[in-house]
Amino acid sequence: MHSRDLYQQRVNVAQGGFAAVSGSGDIHVHQTAPDYHFRRLDDDAAPFPIDFRRQPSLLLSWAHELVDFYGRERELETLADWRNEPDEFDVFLIHGQGGQGKTRLANQFAALSSAEGWTAITAHPHVGMSGFAERPESLPIGSSGRIVVVDYAERWPVPLLQGLLSDSRLHLGRTRIVLVARPAGRWWAQISRRLARDFKVRPGHLALEPLPEHSGDREAIFIAARDRFAAALGAGDVRGCEPPADWKSGASSLSIQMAALASVFAATRNETAPDDPGALSAYLLDREDDHWTNLHAEAGLRTRPDTMARTVYLASLAGPVGHEVATVLLTATGLAVPGEETNQLIDDHLVSYPATEPATVLVPLQPDRLAEDFIAIRSTGQAADAETADAWTNGKIDAALRALRDVSPDRALAMLSTTVAVAQRWESFSRNHLSRLLLAQPDAFLEGGGTILSALADVQDLDAATLADFEQTMPVDGSVDIMDPLATLTGRLYERLRQASPSAPGTIAVALRLAFRLVRAERYQEALDPARASVQFARGARLRRADADGHGPQGARHRRADAGGHGLAVGLGCLAEALEGLGRIDEAMTAADEAVRLWGPPTVGAAETNLVAAGALETFARLLYGREQSREAAVQQRRATGILTAHADQNIALLPRRARAFSALAQYCLSAGLDAEGGRATRAAVDLWRLVEEHIPGPYGIRLLDALTDLAQLDDAPISDRLAAAEEAGRELLKLVQHDVTLMPRVATTTRVWAELLSRSGNHRRAIDTVERALQASFDLKEQHLPTHARLRGRVLLTFAVCCLGANQGLDDGLKAAELASSEYFTSPECSALRSEADRTTADLLIKLGRFSEAERRFGRTNRRALNLDGIFERAATKVSRHDGRVEKACTMCGGTKRIPGSWVGKPEFNLVVCWSCELPPPRR
Repeated sequence: MHSRDLYQQRVNVAQGGFAAVSGSGDIHVHQTAPDYHFRRLDDDAAPFPIDFRRQPSLLLSWAHELVDFYGRERELETLADWRNEPDEFDVFLIHGQGGQGKTRLANQFAALSSAEGWTAITAHPHVGMSGFAERPESLPIGSSGRIVVVDYAERWPVPLLQGLLSDSRLHLGRTRIVLVARPAGRWWAQISRRLARDFKVRPGHLALEPLPEHSGDREAIFIAARDRFAAALGAGDVRGCEPPADWKSGASSLSIQMAALASVFAATRNETAPDDPGALSAYLLDREDDHWTNLHAEAGLRTRPDTMARTVYLASLAGPVGHEVATVLLTATGLAVPGEETNQLIDDHLVSYPATEPATVLVPLQPDRLAEDFIAIRSTGQAADAETADAWTNGKIDAALRALRDVSPDRALAMLSTTVAVAQRWESFSRNHLSRLLLAQPDAFLEGGGTILSALADVQDLDAATLADFEQTMPVDGSVDIMDPLATLTGRLYERLRQASPSAPGTIAVALRLAFRLVRAERYQEALDPARASVQFARGARLRRADADGHGPQGARHRRADAGGHGLAVGLGCLAEALEGLGRIDEAMTAADEAVRLWGPPTVGAAETNLVAAGALETFARLLYGREQSREAAVQQRRATGILTAHADQNIALLPRRARAFSALAQYCLSAGLDAEGGRATRAAVDLWRLVEEHIPGPYGIRLLDALTDLAQLDDAPISDRLAAAEEAGRELLKLVQHDVTLMPRVATTTRVWAELLSRSGNHRRAIDTVERALQASFDLKEQHLPTHARLRGRVLLTFAVCCLGANQGLDDGLKAAELASSEYFTSPECSALRSEADRTTADLLIKLGRFSEAERRFGRTNRRALNLDGIFERAATKVSRHDGRVEKACTMCGGTKRIPGSWVGKPEFNLVVCWSCELPPPRR
């Protein structure tokens, strides 16, 4: 396996997109606008269009709520119990197969909560829409709190959904967030980990199952839906329409309603409604086609039914879109030519499917299941009847996707999501259409990010050849949300190959790529087996090659990796990372050490090889640093940064990795006492992160602010440089935290450093103002119940006390802060140095306040020496000056002088002077 298969880093950018990157690896820019908007739940309700009652899509659409909500009392009770918990912020997931009634359940729960003082709102991504008002500073909240419903949560890009959960506005007041999704897969595991890490929240979840067989709910919903549909269609007496004896299509809420609607249509036409799931969808879609035919024949619409069907096909794939995008979509697929024909087609489609959003057209079929079945039937035919397919659809998904990627990447993402959803339910569509799309435009799926790749991982019918070709085009290094589904797909391929030929070189190559993806996905335990298989295979091949060359096993063990032996070093590096993730540090260090020795010095002209070696060096350095071997870690990291710097001009995507390498080098050097080199590495990291922000704006901005904060804490740097760095980082973080509450620890850290530097530079008033911002951030952390930040809160309190001391104002508050820091936040042994600093500040403040007796009691001579407090008392000593040959003493409290013959009122223990006027109680004469 060649190293270029592993470490050829790329920047994949969708036009107009933003990037969400964590960890190392390729940069995947996969969503057009990192934003979303909120609406009140009442605003989502859509009036039922009476004039178009014969359309199954409108009759079934949940938005019209033609059929009343029924049942699910136990689920509503579970949600109410969760809502009434005392926590300020919590999250709940409702998941299940399509058509179970998840959205109706969530909206019903929100509506019931509104009656109890909760404000119900919904969240929507900005997809295919524009013209939203500026982001409001706050969100509405009721007397009890707010309920936020997020539908299709699995289709949100994971970074965007994480951004929603971190939105500072949702953390002002009591908030409950209800996520609604089909699968609770790997995306949910990532969200759950993030909630536990950032908010100490353990989210609840509810798997919505089909309605119970013997509860009577199925029959009750069927009868209620039958009667409502009959009334809407003017069907007369339909009591003869009975529920199916066998629910072949399942007992989901939507399946029951579809069966009820089909039975009513069949009664009006003297037909028998089908009960097979595919046939049931086809029957209702035929009634939709009848509607288009009537509009053309009787209402005078110029668009023919077959052309309308193709327009609905494209709308179901990609809509809703703006008029310009619709024009591109219709012309790129050859359905219409630009101008009057395209406009007529768009206008006629609006007659049947009115816009639900301003300035949008091509509204798709509803509900989703009906739209997905329509796409599948038009593409591949109904069941075994391929003649029902429309030959026009061949190649149209590929053409439509290419067109959308150029003009509307967000709608391209939506189209991919719909296409994969169809493939999850229709094997023939997966085999004949999705497979071709994977091979034709694999980069589109990568641009779609973790959202699309996670959905793709749930498609079980991909053939091995397609999966193998697609997998080889995908990166092995990147963010968790991308690597996680890629690891799942690669694992599926690896199992097939391992069963067929476990020792084949191709199988081992897939094993190594699988191991790297699992490590990047933080699935370390799963990564062990494929990583070990790769190492075992490469070691055996290396020994066989050594025997063939006449060197024997010992020679193979000590030869460095050459062009034919990179597999062993690469596999060992991956194995070391997996073991490190599992906390098995000794084993990880053994593997990493062997990998580093195998690589040896860099190879001239072998960029890919050298970059893999740099990765092994970085892993070894990180392990050494974790074992408190900072100096040795700095040596290995220095070698890695040298390699990365040597290849810096060859690939702009290496910039972030190089910047991270210098940040790590600075950390290791400073920990080892190599202050000069650590300072140089810190400045280099700042410069590199600025360069990264210039070339790849957005995803790495926080890394630049972290580097500036590190620069501000360099003791040997000029105070002016440190202050400028702290101010730049602090100002930017104070803006960003208004949108992302998880930045609060960074805000507290950076503003604390900023305030400390302001105080040291003599700008005491600004120091007090700045440290109060740090205090507010630390209090917010406390309210979020984040014990991991206790030490940070203590440091902020201590800095506040120091600033009060320097400004000579708020001394009582400063004293309380110093005492609180010492007694509550610096109690652990590793905080002993900070506790001593807090005690010294406390002593200084007590003396400044003139509370000498208390200072003497708390910090007697023994404690003074133990805590190194002598300097504080010496600074408070009497000023001595010569005047007329006599010693003149200045009062420590009032600053006045008073000549006293012989001796004076004082505190010999502290070498202090207090005049008789200030001494309390009065001295004895």
